Amino acid sequence: MFSPVKHVVRNEGINPYREVIVESLHQVQYRPLDGNYDTDELAGDLGSTKPTWTTSAVRGNLAVSKTQLAPGADFTPQGAMQVLIALTDLQFKREREGMPAQNVELSMQEVKILSGDTIKLTNTGSHPAKFITVEF
Repeated sequence: MFSPVKHVVRNEGINPYREVIVESLHQVQYRPLDGNYDTDELAGDLGSTKPTWTTSAVRGNLAVSKTQLAPGADFTPQGAMQVLIALTDLQFKREREGMPAQNVELSMQEVKILSGDTIKLTNTGSHPAKFITVEF
């Protein structure tokens, strides 16, 4: 039987260290041949080599994506409700079904729940926007 791993984080450097750990209250089916559950599934980060990119990982019913949007680029959420975690300061135009567009501003490390009626998010800021979405 699989038991959860205890997380210990220690920063021995002089630079601040930030980590996002997502623990689901819903059971995720454990498949030992499916890969290592203890590693960073979103390790790939293209930085400034490409202005807009997404890396993602799926474990059972849990899907996580890390995205960078160039100014003016848009993102279409997939599926039902999602949790959006801002990795940088974000300025979005949020388009939803049957409603007028809405401006959304989030500071780094803020969290927003995106309902299933969100059609598109457009980066209206002057800098690339980085964020993580978690879909249950």
